[in-house]
Amino acid sequence: MSPKRAQPAEVDNLTAVQLRKKAKEQGLVTTGSKQDLIARLKAAKKRPAPKAAAEPAAKRGRKSHEEVKPAEAAAAQDLKAALGLSAAAARRLAALLQTLSKTELRRRLKILQSPPALARCRRPGQLAAGAPAIGAPGPTPGTLFGLPADSGRAALSCLNLADHNSLRAVCHATRSLVDFEICRLAAGFTYKAELFDARRVTCTRSGRVMSNGDSGRSRRFLGFLTRHAKLLQQLDVRHAPIDALESKILRLAIPCMQHLTEIVLPTEGWSSHADRQRLLSAIPRSVIVKWSKTKRSPNKETSNESQPSKLNADQPVAP
Repeated sequence: MSPKRAQPAEVDNLTAVQLRKKAKEQGLVTTGSKQDLIARLKAAKKRPAPKAAAEPAAKRGRKSHEEVKPAEAAAAQDLKAALGLSAAAARRLAALLQTLSKTELRRRLKILQSPPALARCRRPGQLAAGAPAIGAPGPTPGTLFGLPADSGRAALSCLNLADHNSLRAVCHATRSLVDFEICRLAAGFTYKAELFDARRVTCTRSGRVMSNGDSGRSRRFLGFLTRHAKLLQQLDVRHAPIDALESKILRLAIPCMQHLTEIVLPTEGWSSHADRQRLLSAIPRSVIVKWSKTKRSPNKETSNESQPSKLNADQPVAP
């Protein structure tokens, strides 16, 4: 409602203080003499009163919620169900999409529906990027490198696994040869340090080959086990680095070795008894665990005869 206007008779009989109060209530200037205040009040009386707002004065300061159109609400509900958004986020996204032109909407929809960049680079028959793991041993090749199978296999045995990977990427024929050799190697795998040497050899000034340490060998050894886990049947890791045997990667890879029947572990060199127990807990009960008293030294490694033991709940796992 509009503020009540002062009547002319009342204005003439008011004091100066009362006139200033009335002028202040009506939003008029309160300075000047008494006659100026009376003139302002009479002039305000002649002006038309402003229209009253539809809402009460107490609710004018509150922000009213915008009315949501039915189509807009349906689009927001679809976005909420498809993307798992909250109701407010779905409404904001629907409002943002309505501001875009049809050409821009088609362009963005085409990008969303197109395959990722890695998938676009693949050939139609290629299911995954990178070289896939070997699933099963292939047929025995009759010739290797133009030589009889025995001579060619002897040439392959002189290469380490890093050279195998490089040779595997040459062509389809060498890939099948390397796959056959890796399957043969994984059937009864025995850890040898020279298998996991780096392809780039560091030499001294006199030409002596320098050792790259066990850190790189451990990383390549764990990568070989995880990639070819389904091919491993017998695993001899008595000479493997202890940090590789105690790693979490090996504990996660052992359950994936579906055809593993036997594993040989060292009895010495473990950081603690708890680290050895964690590895044993990851080995399935159907796998035979053998312990080898391997003497580890930086210069010379000697090992005694392996001692087989069955991993049962009622039999101690340590020798």
